[in-house]
Amino acid sequence: MLAEYPEIGVHGFQVFPPLRPGADFVEQVETAYAWFADAPLRRRLLIQHGSYRVKHLVERSARTYVSNGAAIVAAVLAGFEPVRSRPGPNCRFKLR
Repeated sequence: MLAEYPEIGVHGFQVFPPLRPGADFVEQVETAYAWFADAPLRRRLLIQHGSYRVKHLVERSARTYVSNGAAIVAAVLAGFEPVRSRPGPNCRFKLR
């Protein structure tokens, strides 16, 4: 995945520190991935909202911190493609 999106960092695109597969980050990705897979309605939310909003929806539901980068990685693993329309750490999603 890093080869496909080398500019992604812990906090999103073009934000440092770069991704490091530490236990905390892996747990965040797993939390977000489980949230996406839980219901079709949530998959629709991924398409309707940007990564930063989705990150907060996951956090509220799971009652734990999830970084923007972890939410983006989980979405990619769940079959979504990040779409960036402007510079910055956030993105929107579309189905691959």
